[in-house]
Formats: sequence, C-alpha cells, structure tokens
Amino acid sequence: MPVVVVGGGAAGLHAAIRAAETGTPVVLVSRKPLHESSSYWAQGGLAAALSADDSPERHAADTLAAGRGLCRLEAVEILVQGSPAAVEWLVRNGVDAASRTAGKEPPSHADNETTIDELKKRVATVVAYLDTFNENDFDGADDRLVSLPRWEGKSMTATNYLVQHAMPNFFFHLTTTYAILRHNGVDVGKRDYLGTIHFRQ
Repeated sequence: MPVVVVGGGAAGLHAAIRAAETGTPVVLVSRKPLHESSSYWAQGGLAAALSADDSPERHAADTLAAGRGLCRLEAVEILVQGSPAAVEWLVRNGVDAASRTAGKEPPSHADNETTIDELKKRVATVVAYLDTFNENDFDGADDRLVSLPRWEGKSMTATNYLVQHAMPNFFFHLTTTYAILRHNGVDVGKRDYLGTIHFRQ
C-alpha cells in the first residue's frame, strides 16, 4: 500500500522522501504546484543549538516565544532535538554523493559534533576530501551502478543517482535548513544562500 502525503511544503516533501527511501510507494497530494507552497516562499534556513553556550532548552524557549505560545510542544521538541543532525546530514551527503558517483567507498564520520567550531572542522574535512576528486574519477558514471540498502536490491546508474537522488536531496535539506533559520530570526538572507556570484565583465 502506498503512503499518501498531503501537502507539498517542506514537511510534506521531507515525509515523502523519507518514505520513498524505505522502498514504500508514495503519493504526494498538494493543492498548489510545489513552487507555490508556503515553504517555497518563506525563503528561510535552520536553527540548531550547537554552541557551548546554547542548548535545546534555550532553542525551545526561543521557538515558543516566536510562536507566541501557539506552537505544539511535541513539534518544538522534535525541532530542537533534530536540527543538529540535519546540519550533519548536509555535510555527509556531499561526501557520499561524490564517492558513490565515482565508484569509491565514502569515508565514515561519527556524527558527534556538538559545537559550531566542531562543525566547521567537519565541513573543512569534507571540503578537503572533495578536493581530491578530479574529472577522471567520474569516467564511466553513465554505466556504473549505485545501489543503497534501503532500495531493496534496486539500482540506478551513477549519473542518475547524482542528478535524480543525491543533488535534489542535498538542496532540499539545504533549503529547509535555511528556511528554519530565517523562520527563527537568524539574520541570513538570499545572498547567504547564493554565496559568491562570479559576474562576467
């Protein structure tokens, strides 16, 4: 039986992706096109209690204050406990995607970072690893097969894995992270999301 997800915003898309990753058929129902959802227009990011002087309890208090007491406590608890893992997922996904597309075994990480400085070191480690790849590493991607345990024996070419699975998953989590940050009052804007833009003179 398929899982029916009602709503095409960030929460609905996340639920649909997670269900699909288990091999379960998914039907996503949205009253508007996905690019017209409230999540799409929010243009926001991710708040996470990571620094030594922060805590999930303080994060929860800030969230409840911003919601003027109307937030569901269960939802707030899930948010404050799960947001650090979302940051780690973004980093890990970049490593896994490049490795699998090139036919290499991705390095493992303990996922035990608890501070901003530790996350920055983790990001720097991942960037250094990605810098070891060159164009030749991806030769044969159109013919190389990728299979994940949750796909129950199914596979796809490395190119399709990168374009249809890895990159959409990465940008989904990145955009959702940005949206939650903006929603919770973090001073980030569109240029923080876009990064450096290389104009031609």
